[in-house]
Amino acid sequence: MKNERFRMRAVVIAIALTLSAQAWANYAAGMDALALKDHARARLEFEGEPANAQAIYQLARMAQLGLGEPRNPARRANLLQRSADLGLARAKYEWAQVLANGAGVPADPARALKLLEELDAANQLDATVYLGRAYRFGWWGIAKDAARSTALMRKASEAGSTTATTLYASALIEGLGVTPDVPRGTAMLKDLSDRGLTDAQMEYARYLSFGLSGVTKDEAAGTALYRKVADLGDANAQYGVCLALLNGRGVPRDEAAAARWCDAAARQGEEWSQLRLGDLYRNGTGVPRMRGYAYYWYTLAARSPGSAGEQARERRATLAREMTPAEIDGQVKRAATFEPQPGFRPRAEPLPALAHGDRVTMGPVSILVPMPSGYMNNAEFVEYLQRASPNDPDLSPWLMVLSHQDDMTRMKLGVPGTLRSVEVGRHLGDDVTVTPALFADIRKQMRAGIQVAQAAGRLKIETLRDDDTVFFFVRSSQIGQNRANATALILVSGRVLSVTFSGFELEQLPELRQLGESFAKDMLARNGRGATNLFGSNLQ
Repeated sequence: MKNERFRMRAVVIAIALTLSAQAWANYAAGMDALALKDHARARLEFEGEPANAQAIYQLARMAQLGLGEPRNPARRANLLQRSADLGLARAKYEWAQVLANGAGVPADPARALKLLEELDAANQLDATVYLGRAYRFGWWGIAKDAARSTALMRKASEAGSTTATTLYASALIEGLGVTPDVPRGTAMLKDLSDRGLTDAQMEYARYLSFGLSGVTKDEAAGTALYRKVADLGDANAQYGVCLALLNGRGVPRDEAAAARWCDAAARQGEEWSQLRLGDLYRNGTGVPRMRGYAYYWYTLAARSPGSAGEQARERRATLAREMTPAEIDGQVKRAATFEPQPGFRPRAEPLPALAHGDRVTMGPVSILVPMPSGYMNNAEFVEYLQRASPNDPDLSPWLMVLSHQDDMTRMKLGVPGTLRSVEVGRHLGDDVTVTPALFADIRKQMRAGIQVAQAAGRLKIETLRDDDTVFFFVRSSQIGQNRANATALILVSGRVLSVTFSGFELEQLPELRQLGESFAKDMLARNGRGATNLFGSNLQ
C-alpha cells in the first residue's frame, strides 16, 4: 500500500512537471513570435496559458503598446490584475501604478498604496522607489511624509538603486526628513553624474545652476550637464538649456539658439517649454513676433492640468483680444492635430546665412550667381521662414533663394497660384575641392537614384545634360499633382552647387527647360568657364 501511494504521488508530480514544461514551452513560443513581430501568433500562444503569470503579463504589454491590436488601457488593466493575482511581482507593481493613476480603471489610491507597501516589504525595489516618490511629492492626494520618503530612498539606495541614490542625495542636501548633510549629498550626486546617470546629472545641474541649498553655484558646469542630457533627446534637459541660453547662465546669451532648444522640448509635449515658446513668439524673442504661433503653443500648453496650463490659459485669453475669429480657429485646428515627437532633437547648428546679393561664398571661393529675368533674391522672406520654424526638417540649408517677381506679387494680392523659385545650395562642404573624378562619381550616384525613382513608376525623369561640368534633369509627376521640377549640379571653381527649380506646372515645362539651360550657361560664363548649352553644342 505504501509503495502504491509513492507510485501515485510520482505520477501526479510527473504530470504536473509535464504540464508546467508545456506551459513554458508555449510561453517561449509566444516570446519567439513577439521577436518576429508575429503578434497574432504571440497572442494565441499566450492566451493558451491562462494560468501562466508571465504569459498574461505579456498580453498586458501587448494591449499597452498596441502590438497587433489597438491600444487598450482597460484590457491592459484587467490582464495586469490577473497576472498580479497569479503572483508576478512585476505585474503587481504595474497594477499598483494603474490603480493609483486610474489608467483604464477607476483610480483607487488607497488600494494602490497598500499594494506598494506589500511590495516594499517584499523588497521589490521599483515599488520602494515609487512609494518613496509618492510620499515625497504627495501624489494622489496622500499626505507628504519626508521622513518616510527618505527612509525608503535610503533603503533602496543601499540595495543598489541609482535612482533612489539620486533622490536620497537630494534629501540629504535639502534636509528632507533627515539632518542636512550638503557635502555628503553633493558628493553622491557628483559621483552618479560623473558615471553618466542622467537622473543624477539633471538633479546636480539644478543645484549647480542656482546654488541651491548650500551647493556652490557653478552656472557653466550646471548648463554643461543639462546639455549632455539634452543631446540625448531629454525634453526637460532641453528646456534647461533653453533657459540657460535665454538668461546667459553659464553660456553666452543666444536667443535664437534658445528658441531652437525650446522648440525641440515643446515638440515632445513638455508643457513648460510650450508655454515659454508661446512667450517667445508673442514677444519676438529669438523668433519673429507671430501671434498665431503664440496662440498655437499656448493652446497646447493649456492642456496641462498644472501651473503651466493655468498660465497658458490666462495668456491665451489675453492674446485672443488681438486676433480675429478666423485666426483663432486656424490655430485651434492646427493644435488638434499635434502629436508629441519623443526624443526630438534641435538642429545642431542654425541654417547658414543666405546671400543677399548675387554672390555666394563657399569657403575661400566666391561665386557669382546669375539673376534670371523676372526673378529676385528672396533672402529676407526665406530667413523669416527659417526664424519662424527653427527646427522645421523641411527647411533646407540653401545659400540663395530666387523667386519669380510675378508670383510674389500674386501672393501679396491673395491670388492663388504656385511660387516658382530657384534654390542654390552646396552639394558638399564649403572647403571640399571637387576633382573631375569626384564629380563623375557624384553624377553616377545621382543617376542610380534617378533610375530607382523611374522604376517605381511615380516620376517621369528627363535628363538634359550629363557631362564633366553640369548634371541637369527634369522630373514631373505622373500620379497626383500636375507639377514639374528640375535639379542641376554645376561644378564651378572646384565647388559643386546644387540648384533646384521648383513650383512649375507641367504646361510650364518649356519655360523650366529654358530657365535651367540659361542658368547653367550664365553660371559658368560669369565664373570664367567655357559655356555650353544643355545639349552639348558650343555657344562660343
